[in-house]
Amino acid sequence: MSMGREIKFRRTSTYDEELANIREFNRKLADQIEEKREYFERCLTTPPYRPTPGLNVEALEGKVTRPEGLKKYPKLYSFRVNKQARVIFWWTEEGVCEYLFPFAKHYTRS
Repeated sequence: MSMGREIKFRRTSTYDEELANIREFNRKLADQIEEKREYFERCLTTPPYRPTPGLNVEALEGKVTRPEGLKKYPKLYSFRVNKQARVIFWWTEEGVCEYLFPFAKHYTRS
């Protein structure tokens, strides 16, 4: 009998593009983002089926103003990668956890 819960996870093209941008200037941070994303998935799919407090998952109530495209989502959440970075995600109507944007504070695209 396999332990675990079936949840689908999906990365959007926006997520992948932004991760590639981050990787260009800070490979270590990009790797940390992906490691933390994989850890987040393990937390949700193995008992006790919830993110650990260290992931600091929070609902982003109207806090997200950029990128512009994120405004169209009904309810956004994020989890913490480290002091500089969070991953923004949402749950689709089909119950898929979709990663939208890896947000790194000290990085501005030139």
